Amino acid sequence: MICISCPRGCELSVQGSSDNLIVTGNHCPKGREFAISETIRPQRFLTTTVSVAPGLGCQRLAVISRDPIDLDRLKDLSLSLKSFCIDHEIELGQEVLRLGDAVFLAASSLKKEKPDER
Repeated sequence: MICISCPRGCELSVQGSSDNLIVTGNHCPKGREFAISETIRPQRFLTTTVSVAPGLGCQRLAVISRDPIDLDRLKDLSLSLKSFCIDHEIELGQEVLRLGDAVFLAASSLKKEKPDER
């Protein structure tokens, strides 16, 4: 596996059982932590878009999970987000929704378009 904890991109190798993992190839402590985490409980941030109600200036709003989510839950959460629609203004970083323990934040802002006052 390639470590993504820093720009170096060390090629890591993991051996042993979950209670006694041996990591080689890392050039810093972050590599060891990354390899163990990826082996025992891989997680990712979920970044996607959700629907926006008509009249709010766009059709989709970018959202991102506040915390990493277990890899085996990503598909189900993505499918659940398909039916969600935003019907009000949203600020950057504002909580948009919760699905169980997964919290999604707005990755961009959404404000109603105001007609030009010229």
